[in-house]
Amino acid sequence: MVVPVLPDQAFWASRVASLGAGPPPIPHKELSAEKLSAAVEEATTNPGIRRRCEILGSKIAAEDGVARAVEEFGRHADKTPRRGA
Repeated sequence: MVVPVLPDQAFWASRVASLGAGPPPIPHKELSAEKLSAAVEEATTNPGIRRRCEILGSKIAAEDGVARAVEEFGRHADKTPRRGA
């Protein structure tokens, strides 16, 4: 579960929920012990959330994130004008 505080966190919190990897986000201004408790219970007992997390975890583990980042960096560097050139 995610309790977004900053604007980009709200986006990612909604993304987690839309992927089925967690309950809906709780806006931090609406956070209460009851809402947090319910979200923790949902995240830890819902078999659909557990399964979706397993699937997403397998996909992430299969990625070579470092190689992909280097590839993207190289692609960007090739398009960037060089100083003094």
